[in-house]
Amino acid sequence: MLGKNFIIDNNGNITSDCHINPWITIPLLNYSIYSKGSDISGEHILFREMKNVSTRQDLFEKKCIKPLKQIADKDFTFFKNILCILGGKPFINNLIPGTSYVLNLLPKIPLYINYQQQDDNIKSKLNITFDKTSEENLQPELIYILCLGLAIMTEKIASKHFL
Repeated sequence: MLGKNFIIDNNGNITSDCHINPWITIPLLNYSIYSKGSDISGEHILFREMKNVSTRQDLFEKKCIKPLKQIADKDFTFFKNILCILGGKPFINNLIPGTSYVLNLLPKIPLYINYQQQDDNIKSKLNITFDKTSEENLQPELIYILCLGLAIMTEKIASKHFL
């Protein structure tokens, strides 16, 4: 999960080298219990294309995409380094210009981030997509919680870096 190992014992206790907090614990336990184990399809969808997310779509844009885009706009090299620290790997996406990374929120829940830097004619843009099978392995509400936690954690790291 995000480049770190997490261990769940028989009593449901979680240990890791990473901080353990509710935005990790709740999705991880739900994934362990309820995931269908669907393999990654390679077909990408936006968060809004998942079932039953209409109430979270605006929050996803505001709380997940916007903060990550602001960090990437401020210092793209720093942003790429954070993605790598979290286990992100460069991802070749011939369909969309820009730089793409894939992060494993959980083993069968990849998050794809594509960032296009601003140029003379185009504003910068950050997109997040998921594999189409992600919602079979974890409820979209919990995927939102993982993304929110990722954005908050990245903001905290960035706030120390940009002092």
